[in-house]
Amino acid sequence: MLRHFPLFVSFMVIFANGISDSIHAQTKTNSLVYYLENDGIQVNAADRHAGGGYLLCGEGYMSGFIAKTDENGNPELVKGVADHIISDIIHETDSGFTTVGYRQTGNNILNLMRWSAQADTLWTMNFELNRVWYPRLRRLANQDYLISATTMTEASELAPLLLRVSPQGALLWSKIYEPTSNEPAYAYSAAELPDGNLLITGYIASPGNYRVLLIQTDAQGNPLLSRTFTFQNTYHNACYDVVQGEEGITLLCETDNDIALMRIGSDLNPLWGKSFHSYFYLYLNESKGNLIRNTDGSLLLSGSSDWGNFIKTDSQGTPEYILDAFMYMADAVPADDGGTMLFGNGPLIGVKSFPGYYPQIGVYRCDSLGEGSSCVGKSTPTFEEAEIDSEDIQFIATPAGILQQNPAAIYELEFLSEAACVSFIGNVQNNITESGQILACPNPADTWFSVDLNQEMHKKFSRLEIFSSGGQIVYKSFDPSIAAGAIPCSQFPAGIYLIRVIAGNKSYTGKISIQH
Repeated sequence: MLRHFPLFVSFMVIFANGISDSIHAQTKTNSLVYYLENDGIQVNAADRHAGGGYLLCGEGYMSGFIAKTDENGNPELVKGVADHIISDIIHETDSGFTTVGYRQTGNNILNLMRWSAQADTLWTMNFELNRVWYPRLRRLANQDYLISATTMTEASELAPLLLRVSPQGALLWSKIYEPTSNEPAYAYSAAELPDGNLLITGYIASPGNYRVLLIQTDAQGNPLLSRTFTFQNTYHNACYDVVQGEEGITLLCETDNDIALMRIGSDLNPLWGKSFHSYFYLYLNESKGNLIRNTDGSLLLSGSSDWGNFIKTDSQGTPEYILDAFMYMADAVPADDGGTMLFGNGPLIGVKSFPGYYPQIGVYRCDSLGEGSSCVGKSTPTFEEAEIDSEDIQFIATPAGILQQNPAAIYELEFLSEAACVSFIGNVQNNITESGQILACPNPADTWFSVDLNQEMHKKFSRLEIFSSGGQIVYKSFDPSIAAGAIPCSQFPAGIYLIRVIAGNKSYTGKISIQH
């Protein structure tokens, strides 16, 4: 079984300017880690609780969970759900909540559950499908539930799925959307438009070409208009979340692994696009993001790459700040005081013992200025205006799935917690670390040094990173030719630094002393 790994008491700092920011923010923010004694856990989604505090849901080994915390993130109530993954959670006005998930074994059962304030189940709707991925839950204006997901058709093709369920848990309709082009299509989110129509977001995949996908339906799920979008001069485009306001419809997108925003009108024509870039790493890397619209129209974007990324923009997508959180970001929830609670997973290095989830949950609170604890650093993103091309596409909707009886076993669960960041190094049983295998010359160094990599490192090179003694990443390169050049170090403060090279499933380390 997976054990909890020791947490770094140094409370890792992501970037140098995060050190000074956190001094001011310490009195307003906090950082916690949740874990289990013998198993791993992973958060998938979070929300505010109507009675104060936060709700979160996720998964572990052969089970899911729901949890409620207080305003500071301390766990108050935790329940396990046997044999299920809980994918999304939303609050109810009576202090209860509703979750969507699916069964992990046997037939794929999509599961919608209404919970009381004491975390007792009030009703459950179970829906059998061929397969199901990425279920998301929204509430509509008349209090119906809207579930979006990706499923598999009878012809074994991937396709978007949409279900509408009454507030009492009665299935109103369910539909699969198949493109006439027979291309694989994915759904990641959905929303209600001001006129009562619905909008599905995701992407459609062609060989060497991934396009943002939007499907507009009427209130009964019948397709009205379908359109694909690409950011010019890119090949990988997807949409992971959507929000709607008086300024228009805003989409959180991925374009060649960078975060992007797209604003469209009610006719689904693009109004503007912006992409956000980083010199150190890709903002999105096999991780889905989420998008929040504040009441003033400003936007909160979250995603994950080598760190968790959280960006605040104004209503027109111009960034105000970016936070680099020491974890893989899962969700962000605005706090009543204008701050934000960030939820994510760790550790950052190592592999997962059980496929599919991480062993720890990180809960970091930042204030209204984007300042946070030592688990969060602050930096300035670069962005550029992006041109967008669009093309209409045809979809056919067909009924999907059948209702089933699938009672879930609920049991008591306890989270252990510590005031810390998620671990820096986690399980390494399948990710071998070899210390002392990287030689640096000269050592000590002043203005530059080079590294000597062996043949296997060259052949399977993924990236080179340099960490300060406090855990701050100060240099990163994805270029395997770095071994033939010089690494500048005059800007590094004097001290001992860790050099790490990822090559295949191995991690090689060495040390360099910087002296000025």
